[in-house]
Amino acid sequence: MSEIRTLPKVEVIREFAEAAEFPLRPGEQGDYRAETYNCWVYDPVADVGLNVWFAAADTTFAAFLVTVILYDKGKLWYAQSQGSGNPTGLVAAGNGFLAITSPYKRLDIEFLGVVSPSGARGAGTSPIDPSDLKLCRMELAVDIMTPPIEQGSQGDRGEKPASGTTPRAALRYEQLCRVTGPIRLGDRTIQLNAYGMRSHRRNSASIYDSGAVGHSWATALFPSGRGFHLLSYQIQPSAAVGALHGHYFDGVRYHDAEVTRFPYFTGALEPERYELELKVAGRPVQIQVKTQTPLYGEMPPPHSIRLTRSPGRFTLDGEVGGGVVERSLAAGFEVGGEYVV
Repeated sequence: MSEIRTLPKVEVIREFAEAAEFPLRPGEQGDYRAETYNCWVYDPVADVGLNVWFAAADTTFAAFLVTVILYDKGKLWYAQSQGSGNPTGLVAAGNGFLAITSPYKRLDIEFLGVVSPSGARGAGTSPIDPSDLKLCRMELAVDIMTPPIEQGSQGDRGEKPASGTTPRAALRYEQLCRVTGPIRLGDRTIQLNAYGMRSHRRNSASIYDSGAVGHSWATALFPSGRGFHLLSYQIQPSAAVGALHGHYFDGVRYHDAEVTRFPYFTGALEPERYELELKVAGRPVQIQVKTQTPLYGEMPPPHSIRLTRSPGRFTLDGEVGGGVVERSLAAGFEVGGEYVV
């Protein structure tokens, strides 16, 4: 199997400076042009998925934008707001707040705003009846269970904002997490007990600018503390797999894993079922996946990428947890099928 040398590397990191966890402030950005905090989780009991995404609104880092997508038993709810101000240790984005309570170990998320129904192709693609709008309030604790997996870093990993590396410095890491707390949706309260991942990114090391034409990414956490990360890149000219990365967490430590089975992009707008498989020290680890209704998006030319992402139910040896699946493929390539070794 050939690696794409220009693609960002993937590796486990055990230690990273605390300063890299906190949001950049105006005047500190150096070479950085973007920053995001992302959380994807699923509650297998309530059958509720959640994506909360904080992003710097522009290159000044003077304001942040928050996007909330709630996957509730097949129905999507959406909200977005923006706010200025960036107190130390806090990402403030209008109706949403992200507190770095303990770097790499604990975050707190709060949101209070109106959410609207969203179609699978995104907000604004389905007619909205004003009576369908609901007030939503979230008070969530994000307990981080694993050390960071560095995925998507580039250059000097973003440790020196003014490094001037070419391609530009980029930092991205993800961690498995459990998210708990109340979500009040209209007159209903959901006591969320969800599993999944959180990530933090500064700048973007685009796989499409590096020659990829698609990808499959999945990560999940289980109540026992076990979890995994799976990442595949597809390359030209035939959209064959050009790079694979797998890591398995046994509840105590990470192990390198061979990725032996996963689905390619299908473009489906309804829930799907399929299997993932890793090999850890020669032992197969089989994971059954049932996604929620995915959110579909498209990247404009020159890449013309189609993309779906969805939280879902993951089952490992009968144990049910939660996580996220994201897949993409450039226009012009045939959708469907799976990678099997």
